Amino acid sequence: MAENHRSEKKLNVLNWILYTVLVSIPTVWFTVIVPYFGGILKLTKVVNDQVQFTIIGVILTILITIILLVIMYHKSKHQAKSQITDLEDEVSYLRSITNNVDRICDEKYLQLQRSIVEIKEKNVDPPKIISNPNHQLSSILVAITSCIVELMKTPDLSFSFKDFYVTLTYNFPLENGDWSWTDGITEKYMTLEELLSDNAKSTFNYLRKSKKPYYFNNKKEEAKREDRYVYNPQDELNSENGEPVGSIFCYNYKIKKGTKIYIDAMLSISTQRKRFAPEDDEQIKNARDNLVSLVKDYFGKRIEIELSLLYLEYLKNTSAQTYT
Repeated sequence: MAENHRSEKKLNVLNWILYTVLVSIPTVWFTVIVPYFGGILKLTKVVNDQVQFTIIGVILTILITIILLVIMYHKSKHQAKSQITDLEDEVSYLRSITNNVDRICDEKYLQLQRSIVEIKEKNVDPPKIISNPNHQLSSILVAITSCIVELMKTPDLSFSFKDFYVTLTYNFPLENGDWSWTDGITEKYMTLEELLSDNAKSTFNYLRKSKKPYYFNNKKEEAKREDRYVYNPQDELNSENGEPVGSIFCYNYKIKKGTKIYIDAMLSISTQRKRFAPEDDEQIKNARDNLVSLVKDYFGKRIEIELSLLYLEYLKNTSAQTYT
């Protein structure tokens, strides 16, 4: 192995020396050989007091130029292949890290799920949660927003952090019917009671009743016409002013065993005056697929872990209150 490394290093040095010598030939040719030895070597001749290339000089100059271009082309091609190989290696390395992190998250989530089932079905005492899952969920929402800013960016469309409003609401169906925002979420325009009331034509209610995992619409206007979104006051104002109302995307997380749902949660991502994507079917489809992949494949398991911890924390606090 060490011998191969030394041989490869020696070969790289020889290639570098050879390349340096070859690319130096044109400089030597035009600054030394042609000016000082052109006449002697029959490369140039004097015509009407002007120095001109002879046929031999022209042919040799063209050959040297072609050789140099070929060398530079192959050098650039080799560098490009080397860079692609390095990028592929880096991607493979990062993918390996991601896969291992995901595997760890899967194991942690399954363990938490088993703990919840044991507590609810076998009356096992809930563990004490020393982390702050509500705070962790808020941090995840911030991370999702940062990713979306980069994910949705195109040469013709740019976003900032404030362009997206990302929220997460949850409830514990076996405990009560109350829905809550995660910490740090403020009710900007409408309350949860308004969004989740039986007659509300909100996206949350649409997902609850349709049992679909997510809803995406690049135009809130279309979502409203389909009774899958309800305008808030800012949406109403944008519509009245003839401005784009925005886009809406919601994803439903359910932590359950069989038909028994322990945790129900809704992630919402919306914009005001801006669309997720330009009015192009392919770009809209890419925006939808990217959002689903982001909240399901990349952050989904982490959200479910913190929701599970939040539920265990709730069960522990409720248990403690029962015995006081």
